[in-house]
Amino acid sequence: MLEINNQDDIFKNPSDIYTFWLTSLDIISLMNDPDNFNRLRNDFFVGLTPRELIEKLENELNLEVVLSMLATIEAIFRLELIYYVKIKPKEKITRQIRLEFKQFIDGRNVQEDKIRLEDILKVFREIHPEIAKALSKLKEYFQYRHWLAHGRYGKIQYWTIPDPVDIYMLFETISENICFRSL
Repeated sequence: MLEINNQDDIFKNPSDIYTFWLTSLDIISLMNDPDNFNRLRNDFFVGLTPRELIEKLENELNLEVVLSMLATIEAIFRLELIYYVKIKPKEKITRQIRLEFKQFIDGRNVQEDKIRLEDILKVFREIHPEIAKALSKLKEYFQYRHWLAHGRYGKIQYWTIPDPVDIYMLFETISENICFRSL
């Protein structure tokens, strides 16, 4: 079982996860060496060629990294919402947030877990129309994240299956326009 002994063991932003992904791909590529490949003593890998094993590991790693990056981005948006309500109550964006989510806000207290992510993204799209397209793409990626996080059952719908690079670049675009206080 994985134990997290302190908060430093957790990736806090998409950039950390992206770096982890690149490093992991480098480690997986070591399986191209027959000596490294032959050291594996796991029934799961029996019958796989080195190339098949590498593809399997890379595919699973990509899914895990996509899930982790999108979960982190969701947390960043939720923390940003809380920041405006608790710390910056007089800013224009806070008035818009309070108006949109008045049933979930009492003074400076926010029931952020009751606010749908899609609604949070909608408010940020209205406040930052210059990145509306990027936020819409992010919303599409979250549909894939929900499928991935909830057991990968059912057919993959019409949405785009994101690559970690796609998510990283999209978040960089969004971050250039929104100054996230939680990063």
